[in-house]
Amino acid sequence: MLIGVAGCGKQSLTKLSAFIQDFTSFQIKISKNYKPQHFREDLKIRLMKSGCNATKNVLILNDT
Repeated sequence: MLIGVAGCGKQSLTKLSAFIQDFTSFQIKISKNYKPQHFREDLKIRLMKSGCNATKNVLILNDT
């Protein structure tokens, strides 16, 4: 978990770290119509790819 003020590069650092470690980064785009069901489906798809294909994933969530 990275905590800090906005604009200090937390997201960029996470993406760079994922790239260096050969992980796949995944960021959920939350919109006005995004519901908990959509989050569950997005997470289910990512977990299926991770479990079945043995891919390494990084999930990026913003608190905005």
